[in-house]
Amino acid sequence: MYSDPYIPSDNEIRIQLKRLLNSAELKGSARMSGFISYVVKKTLKGEQDDIKGYSLGIDVFNKPTDFNPDTDASVRVEASRLRKALRLYYLSAGAKDPVLIEMPKGSYRVVFSYNKAAKETPIKPLPISHGVQTPHVLSVIKQHKIAFLAGCSFVLLICVAFFSLRLFIMDIW
Repeated sequence: MYSDPYIPSDNEIRIQLKRLLNSAELKGSARMSGFISYVVKKTLKGEQDDIKGYSLGIDVFNKPTDFNPDTDASVRVEASRLRKALRLYYLSAGAKDPVLIEMPKGSYRVVFSYNKAAKETPIKPLPISHGVQTPHVLSVIKQHKIAFLAGCSFVLLICVAFFSLRLFIMDIW
């Protein structure tokens, strides 16, 4: 069977799903865990076209059969919470995980990809030299001096204009 080298294998995706389910972001929420498990398993079976707000409401959230996702926003709200949890996970504990499972906004489908950040070598920070300011700090200080001088010049200009106008008015009367 042909496999795309840019898309993780089913086994890699299942391993990543287990990581997600054991993460602090999802472990405490049965609703989010059930949601992500459902959409990943449906996608791996090739049934991603069956992932709809109605099917999620019935199959994952145990809604009654007369559930209407247009009037009941619970699935959309949970999807939003799940997207946020996934972002937080991949910004923290999952930053170096080899596989990404993401749910783009506007859909309940998931997308699988390799994490480019996991393959990159970390950049070593430059050593800090004490007593010497970095160019960034110098530029910030310079910006503050310029802003201060501009403010003083503006105040001086206002004072000169005020007193000139006052003298002009006194000459007229």
